[in-house]
Amino acid sequence: MRRSKGSRRSIRSRIQARPRADRASATSLSIPPALQVTPTLRHVFRFRCTLTGNYAITAPMIINALGVVGTVNNSTVVSVCTSFRIRSLKLWPPQNAGADAGFISWNDGNAFVKDDEKISSVPDGVTVTRPLVMRPPRLSTSAFWQSTGVTTQMMTATPVAGSLIDLDVEYTMANAVAQTVTAGLASVAVGTLYYLSLDGFASNKIVPVGLLSTH
Repeated sequence: MRRSKGSRRSIRSRIQARPRADRASATSLSIPPALQVTPTLRHVFRFRCTLTGNYAITAPMIINALGVVGTVNNSTVVSVCTSFRIRSLKLWPPQNAGADAGFISWNDGNAFVKDDEKISSVPDGVTVTRPLVMRPPRLSTSAFWQSTGVTTQMMTATPVAGSLIDLDVEYTMANAVAQTVTAGLASVAVGTLYYLSLDGFASNKIVPVGLLSTH
């Protein structure tokens, strides 16, 4: 099959143009792109409630629940992360929970969001088989990233004793923002990693499951 002069000229022009494209590509890759160097993780932490009650959970409590390292024996710890954002929260009430199996009230902290509170209620004799799933209201304080520089109350949790709480959270390891330093813990060792209770080490009623803690 014989090719026309036009097709041969087109093939030749593409071959000749290819080195120029290669040189342009190499030039565009000579400067590395900007890189986010702060490690960001996402994980679901599980906690168990040991006593029915109302628990005000603040940003520093959540940061400490994501991991702290002992810096002074039997006294002081420092957080390993410096900011976080709550994705969702699941509350699993125990089988023998009463009519009100627990509830979560988010801190709206903004005049332009819906008042949002969910309660898990069941008739007597009914077994609870699904968790109460909640996410922070859109544009509320609880929906945004929080760092170690704030003491915001994120939510009020009212779980029944024996309940499980699954906290789905995105968080960053320490880098540019100062870490949280917490003193007053009686049983910590220098260099050991701990995960504190969700309601704070002073209360210790919503404790981590499967992780080393101080309770």
